[in-house]
Amino acid sequence: MALAGAVRTEVLNVQLRGPAEFLPGLDGRRHATTWMIALQLGAGELLGIDSRQIGGLLVPRTVAAGVVHDVLLYDQVAGGSGHCRALLERWPELLDAAWKRLSCSNARCVNGCHRCLIAYETQRYEDMMRRSALRAFLEPRWQVIKEQPKRDGMTVGALFRGGAEVREALARAEGGQVTVIVHSITGEALDVDGWLPLLLRHADGRGQVRLVVECLPDPNSDADRFLAARLRIAVAGGRLELLTAKKGVSATPWRITVDEPAHAFFVEQSEDNSLGPSWLREGAAIYQAMGADARRTILERTNALVAGCRTVRATDLEPDPPKESTTIHWISVGQTGAEATFAHWFRGTDGTSLFDKPLAELHIADPYLASEWQLRLLTDLVKLAKQNGVAKLRVSTYPPKEEGNLCGPNRTVTAEEQQRIVAELTGDRAWQPLPLPKNSIDRMHKRVVTGRRTDGTRFEVLLERGIDFIVERRGGRSTRETYLVVRDPVD
Repeated sequence: MALAGAVRTEVLNVQLRGPAEFLPGLDGRRHATTWMIALQLGAGELLGIDSRQIGGLLVPRTVAAGVVHDVLLYDQVAGGSGHCRALLERWPELLDAAWKRLSCSNARCVNGCHRCLIAYETQRYEDMMRRSALRAFLEPRWQVIKEQPKRDGMTVGALFRGGAEVREALARAEGGQVTVIVHSITGEALDVDGWLPLLLRHADGRGQVRLVVECLPDPNSDADRFLAARLRIAVAGGRLELLTAKKGVSATPWRITVDEPAHAFFVEQSEDNSLGPSWLREGAAIYQAMGADARRTILERTNALVAGCRTVRATDLEPDPPKESTTIHWISVGQTGAEATFAHWFRGTDGTSLFDKPLAELHIADPYLASEWQLRLLTDLVKLAKQNGVAKLRVSTYPPKEEGNLCGPNRTVTAEEQQRIVAELTGDRAWQPLPLPKNSIDRMHKRVVTGRRTDGTRFEVLLERGIDFIVERRGGRSTRETYLVVRDPVD
């Protein structure tokens, strides 16, 4: 029920979100409209400004009961005038001003009058006003609405589109220090819109980034190998100061602290205890410490925690030496033109192709082959294997999502088309894609190509992004920045 605020980065405005329990349907929309007007007029009175300088929007949102409407306030002045930012620091006064508007002294007022809600800028909403009904709806909930949440003992305000608020704080803190405290890191943090690339870009702009974790990624684990490599490169290049904290760092909400000026953001996720990319999206609960005193206290606690941490060196993220029978070959991909082929990249340490010896079996596991381009790449890889006389070929993948999962020129194929193409490639007319699990935790994310030769030796190629690390560009093919790990042979 608490209100929430965030920054619209395109115009640097602050948005405030209203109660989330408005009834769905037309009655709910009338409630939300009335609440928006009360907030706008109350804000103008509180700040001593013309209320027309505060804009209002209704944003529909689907919940179990139906569609509800969130109320967003924003500065009408392009670029932001700072009025909504001032309201973030004056929550109790803003709510009291809105409640005063809903408590009209006119005994004959039911839906709204000139003493409470009807003004020049709000008269167009007169047919939607339901003052007395909204007041009756909010009255039993009012104490809950006025209570501000606390995190780590600090009063915080919930952020709507909180990732945008974090981005703006980083932009203002060019050259400043950023500290992120998390329990652990997931591989999705490396996504293009993930939080780790965002912070590393801040470091490239002469900023300082400290990352405090309780659980470091395991460089010997297939699941963590690429993440450990990225962190190792960032640490070795001086872009990131990585520290490990004692057990229990996750007992407090994850937070990011930005100095110059000081900001503290608390991040909470409901699905697991590892920090992925969604804290920059609307899926995570994000809170900002309210007031200079709270931010200063968080900064002091952060520095005290860092003082007791161990600094991680790049060598700490090196994988263990391989067994004598196994050769691990790391390949950093970044080529264009004729070299952007599987034949060029699927090579061992001696430079020869992994497919030079006759193959008995090849298994290609890439869960998200959902576009025409990806299936054409699969065709190329299968042709390469068949040139070496592979006797048995298997492909493991999920069916395309109904709503699609790609943007740009690559359109998502149908499940029937995917089945037809893969069945032709494998020779198995009864081939079916893997069933898509309902629980995202159980989904297969590992992308790997495993081969068994006729002499009994095996090899394995781990793909960070999948077989579509080769992309179509204007003028030919190129490879996205990624890593391949070739193990040959595999025990």
